[in-house]
Amino acid sequence: MASSFQHVTYEERCRIDALQAEGLSLSEIARRLERSQATISREVARNSEGGAYRPDEAQRKAGERRHAASAVPRKLTDCVWELVVSKLRLQWNPEQIAGWLRLKGIVSISFQLIYRRV
Repeated sequence: MASSFQHVTYEERCRIDALQAEGLSLSEIARRLERSQATISREVARNSEGGAYRPDEAQRKAGERRHAASAVPRKLTDCVWELVVSKLRLQWNPEQIAGWLRLKGIVSISFQLIYRRV
C-alpha cells in the first residue's frame, strides 16, 4: 500500500472498471492496485450511477470536486469569523456552525477550529 495519500488516477479508474467487469471483488481490486480496500470502495460508491461504475464520469466528477475545493477559502477569515460569531450569538454550537458553513459552500472548517478561536 502507498504510504502517502494520492488521488485515484484515471488509469486506476479504468482498471477498476475492467477488473469489476471480470467479476473481481473490491478487496481483490484493491490488492491488485495496491490500494486500501476503503479507497476502492469509496471510489466505486461515490462514482457509480445505477449500479454501474463509469471511469470517465468518475474522472469528470473528481475534477469538479477538486475545482470546487480550490474555490473555497481555507482560512477562518475575518468575514467568516463574523458569520461564526453571529451564529454563536444565536446559541448555535460550533458543530452546527461548521456544518452550516460547509453546507452553504462558504468554507470547510472544523468545529475544533471554532472552539480554539473562541
